[in-house]
Amino acid sequence: MIDFAIFRDYTLVSTKIAIYKLDPSKKTYTLTDGITRDYMNFEKVGSEDELHDIFTLRECKYLISDKTLTLGFKIQTKDDNLSTKIAESRVYELKQNFMLFAIPFEKISPLRVDTVQYNFNDAQLEIEVTFLDAPNLQYIFKPKTVSVSADTFKKMKTIKTNTEYECRDKLAKYQDNINVIIYRPSDSSCGYLTNVADLKEDTKTGQPCNVYHFPLHNLHRIDQELPLDQIHTAFLQNVGESYFLLSLSNKHEYKGKYSSTFSHTGAIFPLLNA
Repeated sequence: MIDFAIFRDYTLVSTKIAIYKLDPSKKTYTLTDGITRDYMNFEKVGSEDELHDIFTLRECKYLISDKTLTLGFKIQTKDDNLSTKIAESRVYELKQNFMLFAIPFEKISPLRVDTVQYNFNDAQLEIEVTFLDAPNLQYIFKPKTVSVSADTFKKMKTIKTNTEYECRDKLAKYQDNINVIIYRPSDSSCGYLTNVADLKEDTKTGQPCNVYHFPLHNLHRIDQELPLDQIHTAFLQNVGESYFLLSLSNKHEYKGKYSSTFSHTGAIFPLLNA
């Protein structure tokens, strides 16, 4: 959102750095090189409607299935003076705010949004969003074998499990700020630490354990991620709510600054459930 704060009402799509060399004798600069960074790749998309984040979970084929869900959102403005043509001219800002305010990212990762397409007409705006399947993250965690000290076990909060997978699965449902998971294979002991500094290694008398580190305290996101068959129901609970999607200022059409707020006008309906 930094680009929105700096370049208000615009979306930053690219930056270019020009490199010049000084000729002291002529006191002139000559362009020698340039560095361009594209944040949105316009060459790889067929139309503006297909423009979306370059990277999604679709590239991680080993993490997700081929299943997708497309939902259609029927939206109209509360401001009678705001035409869909204005919204269409601000489609990038519209998408940015729709993704920010309408998609519950605490339950649906933004990387699961595959495509966002628009259909403008005089009465309302229709937005079709295609969601990817929830990723299977359980098998990508790579533990480190550590000889854990006795003092560490004293500080570790423990739960009862039978397997290492069950240990990770149960702890993913905890809301505590889990930083480290410790699984001791000798007796299937499972526990966690909220502070990585409490993890101490003892190469002489320590017990070998499988240790997982979550520096961002985001283990709980695994269990929070909604599966495809629950996304439609989750959005139906928000039908009728209003979202701030565009901030407009046009001295030729309006007196002062007007804010437009869009809201659902009908039930969200599934268009595709493969």
